[in-house]
Amino acid sequence: MRSLRPIFAFLAIAAIVAACGSPAASGGGPTATTPPEVTQPPATNGGGGGGGGGGGANGSVTYKISGDYAASGELPYVPVVSSFSNGGWTATFANEDAEQLIQINSVGGTLVIAYGDGKVAIVGTGASGCTINVTRNDSSGLAGDFRCPGVTGVNAATTASITVDFSGAFDGHP
Repeated sequence: MRSLRPIFAFLAIAAIVAACGSPAASGGGPTATTPPEVTQPPATNGGGGGGGGGGGANGSVTYKISGDYAASGELPYVPVVSSFSNGGWTATFANEDAEQLIQINSVGGTLVIAYGDGKVAIVGTGASGCTINVTRNDSSGLAGDFRCPGVTGVNAATTASITVDFSGAFDGHP
């Protein structure tokens, strides 16, 4: 597998650009942020279930992007570049050549879903209008689903903003 560093750098830049382009950052809206919507399972549920599918030995994410950019598919969970710490995950799902990547961050109670494929970068949070339902977030793995209608992304070639609907389901485990 090629190095994931270029994709991670691209996603980091996209997150900064997306934050700078938001109404709150540009002074066009309220400055307070809204925490992401999180639904935890009842204690009797056991915290398992939900999510992406079995495309990889350790789980996968299925996704669909439509609007100014279209893509869909399934990416396997990559345990070697994922980690659980401080009660949350930095979970990475990527194709074999690392040209498509989805990263989900649940560390510190803030949920972030990021997609990058070298053509676009998309970052979704509760503050950007995403609904993120988590059914498992412990050392055994991360699972759930997300729906991000009208979220802003960045075209890598032109740096122009794009608007997409981004949704999917995920299940990654060591």
